Amino acid sequence: MKTKLTTSKIATIVLLSIVVVFILFIYSAINGIPFGGMYAKYKLKNYVKQVYNISIVSKAMYNVKNSNYYITVDNNPNFELVYSLYDNTINDGRVYRAFNEQLVKEYKVIKDKYDMEIELPISLDLVTEIKANGKYSRDFFKLTYTQKLTFQSYPGIVNHYKIPVATRIKQPSVITSDIISKLGSKFNITSINAKYTDSNGLLILDYTGLTKPTIQQLQADTTKVYTASNSNTAELVKLLKSKKSITNEFYAERMYNRELAKMKKHKDPLVKLLNKWDAYHVARLMVDDINNSVESDEAFFKRIVTTYLKKENRL
Repeated sequence: MKTKLTTSKIATIVLLSIVVVFILFIYSAINGIPFGGMYAKYKLKNYVKQVYNISIVSKAMYNVKNSNYYITVDNNPNFELVYSLYDNTINDGRVYRAFNEQLVKEYKVIKDKYDMEIELPISLDLVTEIKANGKYSRDFFKLTYTQKLTFQSYPGIVNHYKIPVATRIKQPSVITSDIISKLGSKFNITSINAKYTDSNGLLILDYTGLTKPTIQQLQADTTKVYTASNSNTAELVKLLKSKKSITNEFYAERMYNRELAKMKKHKDPLVKLLNKWDAYHVARLMVDDINNSVESDEAFFKRIVTTYLKKENRL
C-alpha cells in the first residue's frame, strides 16, 4: 500500500513539474525569462544615467521576434534603447548614427584613392553593440563596443582584375582587411559581411567574432556561390570576363577623369566644350551604355561625350 502511495505521489510531482516547466517555457517565450525585464531595465537605466544624465526610463518591454528588451528614455517615443540579455550588449541609435557618420567621412577618402580596378560599394553600414559592463562615457567613441561592418549596395565589391581561380578565395578577406586597416582608431570591427564578384563568380564573406579578425579567419568564412541561379550576378560575371562593366556612377566618374586627361594630352577639341558639372551626367550615360559597348575605353568615352554634348546642344 505504501509503495503504491509513494509511486502515486512521485507521479503527481513529476506531472506538476512538467506542467510548471511548460508554463515557464510559454511565459518566457512571450515575456522573456522571469525578472529578465527588471534586469534589463537596471542595465539600461545605469547606461542612460552615465551617458545622458537622464533618470527617467520606461518599463523594459520584451520583443518576441529577437528576444531583446527595449525601453523608452525620458518619455520620448523616438529615443529607444535595446538590451540583449544573451550577449549582455546595448544598442543605441544615437551611437549607431555617430559611428556611421564618422564611417562615411573616412570611407569616402579611402574610396576616392582606391585602386580603380577594384570597385567598392557606394556605402557601408556599421552596427555597434555596446558592452553592458557598467562603465560608460558620454563620449560615444570611448565606450566599449564591438562592430559589424557590412559592404552594402549590390553587387558589393567588384574586382576587375583577372584573378586566378586558385587564389580568388583570398580576395574578399584581403580587400576588406585592407579597408579596415585604413579606417581610424575609433572603430573596433570584429565582424564582417561582404559580397565579392570577379570574372570567376560570386563569393560571400560572413564572419562573426569578438576580436579583430585575421585574414586567415576571414578566408575560412568565405564561401563560393553558384551564379547560375542569380541572373544579375551571372550577367555581371559575363561582363567582367569581357572587361566591360561599371556598376555605379562613382567609378564611371573616375573613368571620366582618366579618359578626359588622355583627351587633354592629345588636345582633343571636345575637351573645351566640357565643364566641371558634366562629369556626373556623362558618368550616368556611361553606366547605362557600357554593357552594350564593344569599343576600347577611349572610343567608348569619346562616343558618350559626343552624344551628351549633342543632347545639350553644345556640339
